[in-house]
Amino acid sequence: MSIITFRQSNREYTEAVGSLYQREVLAYLVSLKYNFYFFRSNLIFYKKHNLNFKTNNFNNFFKFFNNSKKKFKNYKIFTASNIKQLTKKNYVYNLPFHISEKFISSLSLKERTDLIKKFRKNFWKHNKKKFNKNKDYFQIALHIRNRSKGDTIFGNDTLPYQLFSFNYGLPNNNPFFYKKWYVSVVKQIIKKNKSSKKLKIYICSTGNKKDFFGLKKELSKICQTNLYLNIDEYKTFKKMILSDCLVLSQSSFSYLASLISNGKKYIRNGFRHPLPSDVEIINDRQLLKISYLESLYFKFLENIAYFKLFIKNTEFKKIIKNKFKFF
Repeated sequence: MSIITFRQSNREYTEAVGSLYQREVLAYLVSLKYNFYFFRSNLIFYKKHNLNFKTNNFNNFFKFFNNSKKKFKNYKIFTASNIKQLTKKNYVYNLPFHISEKFISSLSLKERTDLIKKFRKNFWKHNKKKFNKNKDYFQIALHIRNRSKGDTIFGNDTLPYQLFSFNYGLPNNNPFFYKKWYVSVVKQIIKKNKSSKKLKIYICSTGNKKDFFGLKKELSKICQTNLYLNIDEYKTFKKMILSDCLVLSQSSFSYLASLISNGKKYIRNGFRHPLPSDVEIINDRQLLKISYLESLYFKFLENIAYFKLFIKNTEFKKIIKNKFKFF
């Protein structure tokens, strides 16, 4: 039987914990699909977000991935460029992220759901002693993407990540809009999930307290709201996956949590990765009662912004040189 692994490339040395583990998890899902063994590679994490980040806590979460007792001395290592190449025995197949993600995206909803359920079952079985959930409260965790001292992308280039405190100059992507969106989605969640327990909200993010002053003020009118800012990633992740309801951000850290959490999960429309079937996609137009014409106008402006980013960040000379060999 062959083995699957994920080895980060040189380009991925600036990836943080959520980004690297999502890559490993998707490769693991492929191994479940093909009933292959899985072997964990050593991952190097970008620590500028948190210089004190300890890898052992997170690594132990996924310790069960190593499910082969075989010695790999006679195995050949091969980096796959296509999922159809996973055919030979006695190979260790390294699956780059774009390969595993494309494969998981191509599966039927039922196939993807079954794989994620199997992964979740394994995760909670091997980690049940690590968690102690507070059952006195109905907890809602908001994971909000915001500026961080370890950021490598700045300004309008961060539009796909929707940083909470940054104004992109778009009517549906600015701090005022984001605050309105989160307050509205919390109210909707509470309305849908009737609970006899006391409510508690956690704002899980990075940045300064002043970035969230307005949001916390509005949410505190509803129930007890706590800022969970710049906290260790391991503690924040546990808070997210143990919450009764989790509102995801446009981030890999959120995506990783969505694959694990058994609670109810919500995300704003437009996320770029294949989501688990139990994540509810919140449509801006329905949530905020935006008219059809307004939504078309917002989309038009957003498309222009993305096109400008494409032009700005595409090295056309390099592409032409590689394509035609003129220079």
